[in-house]
Amino acid sequence: MQNIELADFYNPHADDSSYVPSDPTQDDRRFPIGSLYGSNTPKPKALSISISSLWCGACKSEAKTVLPAKAMAKVSCRLVPDQDPQAIERLMKAHVARVAPKGVTVTVTHLHGGKPWRADLAGPLFDAARRALAVAFGREPVITGEGGSIPVVGDFERVLGAPVLLVGFGLPGENAHAPDEWMSVESFEKGMRAVACLWEELS
Repeated sequence: MQNIELADFYNPHADDSSYVPSDPTQDDRRFPIGSLYGSNTPKPKALSISISSLWCGACKSEAKTVLPAKAMAKVSCRLVPDQDPQAIERLMKAHVARVAPKGVTVTVTHLHGGKPWRADLAGPLFDAARRALAVAFGREPVITGEGGSIPVVGDFERVLGAPVLLVGFGLPGENAHAPDEWMSVESFEKGMRAVACLWEELS
């Protein structure tokens, strides 16, 4: 993973102690704590810019040596609290225009975005989840930072004024969102047990 070269992309306010580094050996303060897990395997994540798709030139089976006249890329930016999606959109457009080679015309089209959200690590809901996970998995949960793209989560909290809890049961190596994504039966069963325990804790 390389450092992001987009100017002003990094969160200027991520200077507190409540974070998990993207690299456990470095104190880079790029992503705050936010999730509960029932295993002892931390899954730290960092804010990122990812290229998910590329289109360029002829994609059919015939051979061609003609250089393509157009190229396209689909890019996603994973944000953290205190970053504004509209501000990041403006920065991305400015950056692409600045690095475009001479004679090349570039266009950046914004598809959609969502405001970042951070879990509240205090309160009865979070405490109940900790107890439920401990019962289901037989050990205390590890609290660690985890990135995700679920914009409606922040909307629930802001619009409804209700606390939100996200609990993940997938483990590293399960190829999330890939064609061969999978989940172990053990994690699935313990996850069901944890949710049942959570209802009991909240009742």
